[in-house]
Amino acid sequence: MCMPPLPTDSVTSTSTTTTSRVATGRASDCTGRSRNKTIPFKRPADVLGYSRSSAGTDTDINDKNQNSSRSFARIQSILFMASASALHFAGFEFARSGTIALFTSSKTGFASASASPLSTICMTPFSILVLWLYTKSLERWEPWKCLNISSVLFAFLLASSAGILRTLEMLMDHSTDCDEGRGVQVLRRLAQTTIFSLNVAQSSFVQLLYTQHWSFIGSVSKEWEGATVWFAPIAGLGSIASTLAALGVQPVIQRWGLTGSLGISSIFLLASGCAADVAYRIANRHCFEPTRKEDTGNHYSKRQDLHSHSASLVETSLRLFSRVPILVNLCIEVLTCQSVSSIINFLFLLKVRECIPNDQQRASWTATWYARINFFSGVLQFGVLPLLMKHWKSKSDNNRNSNQQHKVWLVMPMFMMASATLMSYQTEHLSLLLVTVSFALYKTLEYSVRCVAVEMVYVNLDYESRFFGKEVIGLLVDRLGKSSTAVVLSLVPYYFGDTESLDKAFVQALSVGSLVWLAASYPLANPKRKDKMQ
Repeated sequence: MCMPPLPTDSVTSTSTTTTSRVATGRASDCTGRSRNKTIPFKRPADVLGYSRSSAGTDTDINDKNQNSSRSFARIQSILFMASASALHFAGFEFARSGTIALFTSSKTGFASASASPLSTICMTPFSILVLWLYTKSLERWEPWKCLNISSVLFAFLLASSAGILRTLEMLMDHSTDCDEGRGVQVLRRLAQTTIFSLNVAQSSFVQLLYTQHWSFIGSVSKEWEGATVWFAPIAGLGSIASTLAALGVQPVIQRWGLTGSLGISSIFLLASGCAADVAYRIANRHCFEPTRKEDTGNHYSKRQDLHSHSASLVETSLRLFSRVPILVNLCIEVLTCQSVSSIINFLFLLKVRECIPNDQQRASWTATWYARINFFSGVLQFGVLPLLMKHWKSKSDNNRNSNQQHKVWLVMPMFMMASATLMSYQTEHLSLLLVTVSFALYKTLEYSVRCVAVEMVYVNLDYESRFFGKEVIGLLVDRLGKSSTAVVLSLVPYYFGDTESLDKAFVQALSVGSLVWLAASYPLANPKRKDKMQ
């Protein structure tokens, strides 16, 4: 059993030895090392009754009960973090629908077709800034505190943006005719700046929180549990939450407007932060919380402190990728995947704006389709993927050379190639329905199949790979793939004037991108033996 060292004035008898910890913060871990002795703010877990208390005497608990208690606590912590992830996605659904409608609004949004690619381009430098701040935070604090701070900052960003935009809309509505020439233009510019900044920051923060949730789940899950028990249902829980939230977008918008959806999103994010804090608190009480000093991964016994204060972000990343080669393959796949994502997403936004000019109708229509996407993702995650994972695991147990569980990496690019081929045969003006179905297909597979495939890679890696490398790929590489593609997409409208030529150009780009993506996915679908042992 994990026990801290006895205090100097305690009795040396083993019958009086306890596992009590100081209740004023994250006082000590399972090895007795001192950690953050005070907490500058009252944690949500304390309010919910999960604060530390005396654990009782060792002599009253046998080893079987200890293992059973820890297993139950581990399941509890995973369920709380899964709930945090589900609340996070529900909040993101409200934020995404409101932001998309505001960004393309005729009143406060952008009329230019190049505004969306420009926003995507700006995501990369902002993601670098967020990643740098996260790295510094991880050097100074443990993951639980980094997650709490990230959740509060994102919630504050959404709430403050909603308040600013609501105020600007009220001022624009009450402006007199004499102010319309100049005053309204100034207010519109301020609103556009706020919406543009929110769209850029939202993407980075969503990815930051999402990867932190899954880093914890992957750290406390056993290898066989992750692939066959937890990953698909947890992702399915997020899809269900997103579906229910998407169904609630239209009533919220009708009652409180587009800015009201941003305010509701901030409330969900605060609730998500509370649930995540409870998960970390349970893990800490039962001595399985992921920490930098105690690597819980099984990839490489040699541990390196990659978060050296003297090392730069680039040096740290290069050192990690040279140590864990499979992350390099994952980086290449993410770059090509996000390039395809940018193409289909930009084509989707272009057709939606063209066919549905009304802001609220466009937001409701988009939310309805996202609800369908999340519903079908949930069906795959709860009904199909767990059965496939168990089937592939049994075949892998019987045949060590079997790579069937890794073939999921080829599913998405093959489907997108088929979708692009189908769109290329439509000689007339590209229909909104066909583009939307292709977009829905991509998102459904991304939320279900790709989510599980990525976590299957990380579950066997060490602490640095899960908490630092995952953020590098999720924030920097992910945004770099989107931004580099957005640079090209922003120039396309200037070379293709009419809509039909523009549609054909995007379809051709989607076909080429899907083919490159398929080639980049092959190393992950056919890993070397040393990669499978990671």
